[in-house]
Amino acid sequence: LKIAECWNLGALSAAALSTIVVVEMELTLDGKPVANSIKMLGFEGGNDTSAERVFETALRAIRGCGAQGFDLPKDKYESWRRVELTFNPKKM
Repeated sequence: LKIAECWNLGALSAAALSTIVVVEMELTLDGKPVANSIKMLGFEGGNDTSAERVFETALRAIRGCGAQGFDLPKDKYESWRRVELTFNPKKM
């Protein structure tokens, strides 16, 4: 939910708005995204170009909201150290 607050759809095309991307990332113990771990695992709808645009938007949201770290329970680190997120512009 925290990432959704930073999700900005303003410049996305109609094709991109119909594209769902799945993103994987690793987090540090203090809940910060590891920059070089963020990658697109796949997408549905749209094409390569629209998927890349949605991924770039998701990347900005992750970096922007994650800069201070996400408030996650440290004792559960192994369960959230690596996460997959689905970004669906129609539901954001």
